[in-house]
Amino acid sequence: MILPKPPNKDIKVAGIITLILFGLVGIAIFFMFGGFKQFAKNRAQAEAKPLITFMEESGGQKLCDNGDRGLDPFNGNGGSSHAYSAFYIVNDSPTLTRDLIEVSNKMGYRLEADTDYISDIRYDIAHSKSIPPSNRAGIQLNTASSYLKSDNSYSKFLYLYIYRDTAVRGCQNVLQKREAGKAYVSIMIHGL
Repeated sequence: MILPKPPNKDIKVAGIITLILFGLVGIAIFFMFGGFKQFAKNRAQAEAKPLITFMEESGGQKLCDNGDRGLDPFNGNGGSSHAYSAFYIVNDSPTLTRDLIEVSNKMGYRLEADTDYISDIRYDIAHSKSIPPSNRAGIQLNTASSYLKSDNSYSKFLYLYIYRDTAVRGCQNVLQKREAGKAYVSIMIHGL
């Protein structure tokens, strides 16, 4: 009777070492791309919740939103900076800006005029033929609109732009036409 030859011990050891190496490489790749952060919530989106709730309760229609849970190693903060932006259209009211400022204040943000953004709009108006056009191209600077920002000194930023009586570039840089009685509201939070 011929008995089967026992497997070579060297083949067994090589197989175990290969499995261990593949496992280690897999674990390294998992953590290189965020590990368990993949399942983390976007802190900036959670931070924006009071503004989102206000917009929804005011009848605002979300045209688009976008976020970054801080997983991208190239997002400017070594992969740890969360960001969120949302773009709404809402029925305009005389208290819209004041109400949004009040919600922002309750969140700990003290808003002031975003003079950099206003300067950028002025530049774009003066250089309207630039190629490619700026993402602000088509925006008319007017006193009815509000361009506000807050840096709360903890590297958290809120940009709140309320566009009235003007077209505006919104979702994916598409020009949104001016609508009578409506305001476009852009909310951006980052740095969490």
